[in-house]
Amino acid sequence: MKKNKLLSMIVIILLIAGVLLAGCAGDGAPPLAQQEEEEEEEEEEEVFNLTFGVWDPPEIPMMRVVQASWAKWIEQESNGRIKITFLYSETVAKAPELADACAAGMCDIVWESAGMVPERWKINELVVQPLMFKFPGSMNAALTAYEMYQNPKYQAYYDSEWPGLKVVGFHANSPSHINTREKQVKVLEDLKGQIISMNQKYIADALGFTAESLTPGERYDALAKGVIDGTLHEFEGHWVWNHYELCKYTTEVGVNVTANFVHLMNIDTWNSLPSDLQALFQGENMKLVSYINGYNFDRDDATFRESIRQYRLDRGIPEGGLYVLPDEERQRWIDACTPLLDAWIVAATAKGAPGQEMFDDARIIIDRLEQQSPDEKCPWCEDWFKEMGADGY
Repeated sequence: MKKNKLLSMIVIILLIAGVLLAGCAGDGAPPLAQQEEEEEEEEEEEVFNLTFGVWDPPEIPMMRVVQASWAKWIEQESNGRIKITFLYSETVAKAPELADACAAGMCDIVWESAGMVPERWKINELVVQPLMFKFPGSMNAALTAYEMYQNPKYQAYYDSEWPGLKVVGFHANSPSHINTREKQVKVLEDLKGQIISMNQKYIADALGFTAESLTPGERYDALAKGVIDGTLHEFEGHWVWNHYELCKYTTEVGVNVTANFVHLMNIDTWNSLPSDLQALFQGENMKLVSYINGYNFDRDDATFRESIRQYRLDRGIPEGGLYVLPDEERQRWIDACTPLLDAWIVAATAKGAPGQEMFDDARIIIDRLEQQSPDEKCPWCEDWFKEMGADGY
């Protein structure tokens, strides 16, 4: 009997304990496994709202088509965990101050143009040196900057020019050409005495013409009045600003790429992102920026080139006023700019970088890329833009 009573008491105690434990589980914290699952779900649902400061207005094709598509791709690939909001038209800071503003935390991402502030980002200016790229050259310039940055020998030198920032992409505009009102330029000597609107006076001095610094909007009136003899523009700029109406001729030479854009992220923003989201801005994903911007620039530039040529043909100008500078003559222009290229090597070396080696490696990359068409380099770009619902694709 005593045994039975003892067993009964043990059973009762166990039953009471079970009820109490169940009550605690219901009223307090969930079991450990459930807690971990809920914490993982909460972490997966965290959304990073990033601001991207730019100087262009939203209607510019680069913003409306390319950057909007890239932001959409980032959001899709992150499963909605990253959302990018653009701050347009220098609302964050003036163009030459965007990098500083981003480093100070005024926005999360910016692009800055190496060359915007002469001498400041000298190492990053490599691809904007004169006569580096032929037409089409936007993708080639962007991929050259990307490949140079990815080289472990050089990355630290590029990074040293962006304190407080993380490099997350490169792109570039198209090479510029000589556009003239009355005199067609076929050899270096034809530039003598010409007044050409451009901002890089040192290039004008090397090539033997006079530079007149004007905004694109001022150039039309100056051309109409004969104040200047021509302009330096990529085909897109020549068409968009209507300068083709006043210039009978274009010498396709690729004087320079005027903007090497670097996508930069605030370092604290970068460090706040989980590693899987950081991966969307690194390696091949960083290269995506170069591909899509370069593809769109080269595609548009080819379209505007043909539009300009046809406009002039319709007005009886032979060959549409378009003259492609032969390689032999172009080499003479390169030789004339050699002191400027040497100056970049000296300046990069003074900053601790192996300037000559960097320049030589860049030339090898450029020569390789120029053997391929944009479609060969990026056969999927057209489909990518269609998938993103980009305007014009």
